[in-house]
Amino acid sequence: MSKRALHDAARARTLLADYTCEVRGPKQAQEHRCTLSLLSKGGRPEHTATGEWCPRRAKAEESAAAACLLTLDSSSTGPTRPPKPSRTAAAAPYEEGRKPNPRRLLYLLNNADRDEVCRLHRQWRDRFSPTHLSCAWTVLGRSLASEPAAARTRWIEQRREALDALGAATLASFGASYGHRELANTLAGLAKVYGGGHGAPSHRQEARRLLSAAAPVAARLAGSMSPQEVASLVWAFSRLLFRAAAVFDAAAERSLELLAAGSKGGEGVRPFEPLEVSSLALSFAQQPHDAPALFDAIAGWALRAEATPRLPLFDAQGVCNLLWSFAATDHAGGAPGGGEGGGEGGGEGGGEGGGEGGGREREGAGREGVLRLMAACERRVAELSDALTPSNLTQLQQWLLWWEEEQGASSALAQPLRARCAAAMQGADASVGRALEGLGVPHASESTLASGYSLDFVLGAGGPAAVDGPHHFTSEGAPSGATRLKRRQLRALGWTVLSVPHSEWARRPEPARAEWLRQLLASAAPGPPAPPPAPPAACGAASEASALRAVAAAFAQVDGYGVARDAKRRQRESGVYLEGIQYGEVDPSAFAKALGWVSPADGERFVDLGSGTGKAVLTAAALHRFSCATGVELLEPLHAAAQRARAALPPEALRAAEVRLLCGDAFKHPWAEEGGVVFCTLTCLTDEAIAALERGCERLPRGARLIVTTRELKCHCLRLLRREKLPYGKGSLLFLAYERV
Repeated sequence: MSKRALHDAARARTLLADYTCEVRGPKQAQEHRCTLSLLSKGGRPEHTATGEWCPRRAKAEESAAAACLLTLDSSSTGPTRPPKPSRTAAAAPYEEGRKPNPRRLLYLLNNADRDEVCRLHRQWRDRFSPTHLSCAWTVLGRSLASEPAAARTRWIEQRREALDALGAATLASFGASYGHRELANTLAGLAKVYGGGHGAPSHRQEARRLLSAAAPVAARLAGSMSPQEVASLVWAFSRLLFRAAAVFDAAAERSLELLAAGSKGGEGVRPFEPLEVSSLALSFAQQPHDAPALFDAIAGWALRAEATPRLPLFDAQGVCNLLWSFAATDHAGGAPGGGEGGGEGGGEGGGEGGGEGGGREREGAGREGVLRLMAACERRVAELSDALTPSNLTQLQQWLLWWEEEQGASSALAQPLRARCAAAMQGADASVGRALEGLGVPHASESTLASGYSLDFVLGAGGPAAVDGPHHFTSEGAPSGATRLKRRQLRALGWTVLSVPHSEWARRPEPARAEWLRQLLASAAPGPPAPPPAPPAACGAASEASALRAVAAAFAQVDGYGVARDAKRRQRESGVYLEGIQYGEVDPSAFAKALGWVSPADGERFVDLGSGTGKAVLTAAALHRFSCATGVELLEPLHAAAQRARAALPPEALRAAEVRLLCGDAFKHPWAEEGGVVFCTLTCLTDEAIAALERGCERLPRGARLIVTTRELKCHCLRLLRREKLPYGKGSLLFLAYERV
């Protein structure tokens, strides 16, 4: 390392190294640059060098040290003294038979590389206490965590004997001699070494052996752990896909105590940090382990932390982990205002008494708190959108599906970010495809749904087949949290899911795989898996959200106001002025609400008089099962824009049996005879046009409904159902709904 070499060289010249650091950039993406000065005993700078900008201060100091070494190489002035021995040289006297004392051994371990750790344990294993074992695993984990999986596996195989000896010593030390700090650090290091269940089977077997022995100790010690230790403990079990219900129960209980005490500023209790909270939530979701009270408490903690403030301290990974965890556990909170027990004091702080939801559960935020937390996290995601990795985007897409499709809530994420999220999800396996071909099963590979999920295979019968690798399961063979979430959401979207577990597939010889796959297909429900089953006539909240998103996507490239301006300009240039023609466009969400006032029935017809770019007619066609949805527009450029939007809308997004977009005079169209539900914007219509509309209303069949804007109609055959100001275009308008009587 340049820094160590520089310090040795400076010490030989009786010089003192002094670093000064500059910082630039936003807090979540800071860069550092260090200037290194070598000072004489009198404090006079002898050498000065400045390094490059680096993402971390440690790297910046290394860069400055490397630059300073170049200046030292060209100068040999000043007195010298023998350099300080290196780490390997410092350990040399003990190699000759002198036993290091515990403190010295700990120093050697902390300054060792991974090979030195193995050598020190081989030589002085009888001197290793739980503290030394914990330090050894921590150093190994830190060294291997950043290594590629192949390099990590290769090193573990090369050091198999040394690691087995270290594992045996650790196994023998579990029990009364292990403290909570040593245990948490040992298991966290172990999880980093054995790589989250993705390594060789022998590696996973060794990890399970150690965790099986550690679990009873961990369950006993969890009650006295600090926030960092609790987070590290559950992360280790989750990372190694090891089911330990007793450990997670104890960790949840301790976390509730720490979240409550920390939020109240309890003496001697350090509050949870954002990184620890997101890691805690992620671990419980990946296990998966049911702990609704804990997730309510996390929501309450985050909301209280807004005042401190701490929520803005979440980085991109942390906030995405938190959102994904709520989705994976399907936790949307209890009753609004607190835990499920009700009673007074059910809000953030909670009160005494109150049945099953009382006590500690009342520290949670309930449904209302989860809503607020999701909104706050969305704002943070928007701030960090440029820092989101593909993994983060996949987490966000799964959260969006849960939040909007399963919970029926709405999200404020911008459309470009939604598109990035949907594009981030993918997967496949070729050997299963060859087996399907051999069985003669028609299928499509790598099909991506509009939701963003990638199906390994979509079969002609049985449903999508998902090829699940070993990391999709816990140590007991149960699906992991991520796997359960994907299956649940695919089923919610109407698919029959067939899982092909990697372990089942890999252990069978090639000839037996086809027969096993045939039996798996036979066990599925007969018939081709259609896209999501037909929803009811009236959209549920989740289906409505999907329809509105599809409409918004179809109009993403349609600038209605720009088209209208160009049309007006051409009219003026040609000396034509059409009185009463002015462009405005509905807000799909607001128009969906207005349609809800008139309760469209299956098979009715919808007509939009002056349909513009088609936003209202396509929204109606996407939300309700009209036999025909018709839009009539006078201006040809707007009509052409409507046709482009219609072409961009997928056929499966439409509920209406037929959609017609016509170019012509709307009041010459037989709308009164066709319309069961009629919509017309009156804002800029002339008095003559409104009078023609009122005369046409008399021809409407009884029970037909009419939605207009801006002004009331003076027609005795109409009964006002509702009036309300709703968003419209770039502002708002008064909407009125009538029924023909």
